[in-house]
Amino acid sequence: MTAAMSEDDKARPQEQPFRIQPMPNWRENAYLDLFYGHLDGIEAASGTLPTWPPEALRTAMAQIDALHFHWPEAIWRGPSGRVTAKSLIDFTRLLTETRRMKRPIFWTVHNLRPHEGAATGDWLGGLLLGRFADLLICHDPQTAKKARARFHPRGEVVVMPHGNYGNAFPPSRPADGVRRELGLDPDRPVLSIIGLLRGYKGFDVALAALRDLPGVQLLIAGTPHETFDLGALKAAAAAQSDVHIVARRLSEQELSDYHGASDLVLLPYRNITGSGALLTALTLHRAVVTSDLPFFSWMLEGHPAAGRTARAGTLAETIHAMLNVPADEREAAAGRLASRYDWSKCAASVAPALLRHLAGTHHRVIRE
Repeated sequence: MTAAMSEDDKARPQEQPFRIQPMPNWRENAYLDLFYGHLDGIEAASGTLPTWPPEALRTAMAQIDALHFHWPEAIWRGPSGRVTAKSLIDFTRLLTETRRMKRPIFWTVHNLRPHEGAATGDWLGGLLLGRFADLLICHDPQTAKKARARFHPRGEVVVMPHGNYGNAFPPSRPADGVRRELGLDPDRPVLSIIGLLRGYKGFDVALAALRDLPGVQLLIAGTPHETFDLGALKAAAAAQSDVHIVARRLSEQELSDYHGASDLVLLPYRNITGSGALLTALTLHRAVVTSDLPFFSWMLEGHPAAGRTARAGTLAETIHAMLNVPADEREAAAGRLASRYDWSKCAASVAPALLRHLAGTHHRVIRE
């Protein structure tokens, strides 16, 4: 039985959670809400942090306990979206002022380098952040090893698996109806690549594999990135049958529906160190076939019915083998693997390090 709270206890200020400022604070990305929502004693700040003028930065910093970078190229590239001498100087000032105010700096290394247009300035931005960061969080051991070699961090490096998306998506509508709406044959297998259309995602590899899979259909759906050559993809798709492209932003219902209409989700990516698309597929109980990048290999290890890796030359063979696994077995295996990456487990693997840095650097900020 819980003891009654004394009058002294009632009068004593209740300890507040540490407040972390995500950088950038892209709250439309469910990852941030899920991550911070599963950290006891920590909350994410709302809004964005003004980095200029210095007085505004200091005033805002007085209300937070730490900075946490997620996609830092958006910060060190500045408003123009490209690295300049000024943007790197401004980024250095931000890091220096954060250190002067004795706030710890965290960095989740979602990518070792930006997906598009990485330049020397991006490497310098990573070196700067690596030298200032107290803690780097990576989503697999190989990325952690590469981050140490690339950024020479002064702080510790820890591994935290990428968590699943829980109940973030609505239930899928019946697959046959969705397939018909998309112009797909409901009686033939459907492969899909779903998410932002970007150059590194290996559409050419998927199209080549499809030529060796007669009767199999491919759905490609998502918003084209501003640098993506959609015309080239459409031309390549038009040269062969059974390729369906939906090149626009998808609603959460459509995202769920398109996964539900798929027999397998393909991720033949060329260079990633983390993938929300993988966890989306598993969360929605869809098995995957991926490229053999270290992140995929580590996340899928020991679960062949839920996902397998393949090199470009063996993608068709691996897809064929996965399609021979009964659909209910694939779906159940994907669901089990998704549960392995429950956010309560993933967040618990890094929470002690975060709290240690927060408690050891400065006194907790007291807010009105």
